[in-house]
Amino acid sequence: MELSLIVLRQTVTMFILMGAGWLLYRSRFFSNQGCQEMSRILVTAIIGCVIVRSYTVEFSTEKLWSLLAAACTAFLAQGVSILIAHVLYGKRRRIENFAVSFSNTGFMGIPLVSAVLGDEAVFYVSIYVAFVNVAQQTYGVAVITGNWSYVKPKKVLMNPALLALFIGLTLFFLPVKPPALVMDCVDYIADMNTALAMMILGVYLAQTPVRDMFLDAGLYRASAVRLILVPAVTIAVLAVLPFSFNIKITELIAAATPVGSNVAVFAQLHGGDYARATQLVCNSTVLSIVILPLMVGAASAVL
Repeated sequence: MELSLIVLRQTVTMFILMGAGWLLYRSRFFSNQGCQEMSRILVTAIIGCVIVRSYTVEFSTEKLWSLLAAACTAFLAQGVSILIAHVLYGKRRRIENFAVSFSNTGFMGIPLVSAVLGDEAVFYVSIYVAFVNVAQQTYGVAVITGNWSYVKPKKVLMNPALLALFIGLTLFFLPVKPPALVMDCVDYIADMNTALAMMILGVYLAQTPVRDMFLDAGLYRASAVRLILVPAVTIAVLAVLPFSFNIKITELIAAATPVGSNVAVFAQLHGGDYARATQLVCNSTVLSIVILPLMVGAASAVL
């Protein structure tokens, strides 16, 4: 119960930050181009610094085994999402397939995990972020385009989250850590993650008419799958794993976040239904304020 209340408080805080982004866009302080540029900064630099920072800890065998457990858990959780999306939507509803497959681990997962379980837990969720980004660049691209030929291996390998993970793991294994001055700079950049990510989501909300966001039954069905069915099946899978509670609840929070905003980005890049993608992001994000704390509460009782 206490855990779900912490998540509720954090989701409300994040929603207020979204409101700030909504207000700034409506007041014309933000433009579409400005939002796109900030999104690129967030995805390339800020989330990258968050991941790198999480691995600048002293190496130990215990941490290494915990990291491997987190990787296994994240892989299974991501697999659950993709499998459910494929069964329910397949090639018939490509945007819904992508939306259900990939949660908002970077924008919402990292801030939530950090607030609920502390910065140490970001060490575990960062590998989930990397998995999601790689899966989006491969399976996700194939889903939206309907053609695996659009998958570019070079683009996958140069993914900012994956590069940040490689850098972070290198620092984790090295006996010498970066100078304090360098890490201070990384910290300053990483600390922008929560506020900027939520404000960008607020801009998405501001661009989507309320009627389109809340009066389409199909959006609610997809949000229910993303926010209820996927986490419920994930909880059942994680419950049988012999890993620590902190690792399992960390990956569950990441898996239970709403539709990732990248569905809109990928739809725009590859000729998909951008408007539908944005509606899914906004609908599920608003509903997650109530549903996400409930799912985390249920998970804390089972895991």
